[in-house]
Amino acid sequence: MSDSLRIADIAKATGLGKSTLIRYEDEKKIPRAKRDGRKWRWYTEKDRNAIVHRLKQLKLI
Repeated sequence: MSDSLRIADIAKATGLGKSTLIRYEDEKKIPRAKRDGRKWRWYTEKDRNAIVHRLKQLKLI
């Protein structure tokens, strides 16, 4: 998973905190993150772009 992004990268791209992103995921406002063997969240560039787009649609960023 060398090309993966972590939740901190998504937080930086959106200006939101990690806990806010996790809450939005739980509320199904953004797609669920993929998980690795340690159960850590990881994202692709495509995931990041989709999350940013979705949050803008919802006027959350």
